[in-house]
Amino acid sequence: MFLRSVQFRRVRAFLLVFLVILTVVFTVYPPLRNTVRDNAVALYRKIVPTLEPIRPIAVRATSARPDHGAELMWDTYNNTYWSADFARRLRVTFRFDDSHLLRSIILYSGASDEFTANGRPSILRLTYNTKRTENLLPQDTNRAQTLELRNTTLVNSVTIEIVDIYDGAEAETVAMSEIEFFALS
Repeated sequence: MFLRSVQFRRVRAFLLVFLVILTVVFTVYPPLRNTVRDNAVALYRKIVPTLEPIRPIAVRATSARPDHGAELMWDTYNNTYWSADFARRLRVTFRFDDSHLLRSIILYSGASDEFTANGRPSILRLTYNTKRTENLLPQDTNRAQTLELRNTTLVNSVTIEIVDIYDGAEAETVAMSEIEFFALS
């Protein structure tokens, strides 16, 4: 019993000295401090991932009505909108400056000032530059709606094809006010 007590005291003294030395080194040696901090942040991001907004650097649409070009879909204003005559294979391609792990989009559907006059997307097919695809079913609302993306890997472009629309009252057009992309940081 006495031997265990002596061994326990030695181990405890060793650990105390080790922790004091580690604390001093951690305090006066910035590379160790930075490494520990970076690893702690990386571990935290794996446990609690955060989404960051991603801005496209270019957008291209197969069609657009005059004064309602595709660039109005990501200009950060909800009172402008992209509009086009609805036809098969109507697509909008967004290109990003780097590869991102997209996780969601926020969509403002329809025209901000003529919501019921224009059609709104009811089925969107997203095709990523990795050739993966997925379908999204937005609601028929002019409010912001978050649509979760499940089929992405690291991508640097996404093509959104409007497969079907909620009909508008006046014309065979489709409109989207704003689209915002979010990726894991």
